[in-house]
Amino acid sequence: MPGISDYTRNKVLNFLKGTAIGTAPTVRTIALWNGNPGSAGTTGTDVSASVSARQNIVWSAAASKIKQNSAAINWGASAGAATVDYWSLRDATTAGNQLWYGPFSQAKTIAAGDTVEIDI
Repeated sequence: MPGISDYTRNKVLNFLKGTAIGTAPTVRTIALWNGNPGSAGTTGTDVSASVSARQNIVWSAAASKIKQNSAAINWGASAGAATVDYWSLRDATTAGNQLWYGPFSQAKTIAAGDTVEIDI
């Protein structure tokens, strides 16, 4: 089940307390993960570097309480092998803060040269 990160949870709770939430991230990337990154984004392993760099995500406007990517997210041919079972939405192309995370419907073993893509 997807989860809100500790970072995002704290931003929202501080907003409800009356603290300004800050500037929205200008970069939103998807990182591929082996194992659950957890709400802190510090467990499991970010395998994006093994496969390809994190990919920017472009969203359409929210509708009916749903937000989805407006174009397929394509990593191209994988540079290396990895098993991917989670995703992590981040605010930077490297490091940065985890905003949201969740599991894929099933784990995927990726071999070097495989094309990696998340459909709309």
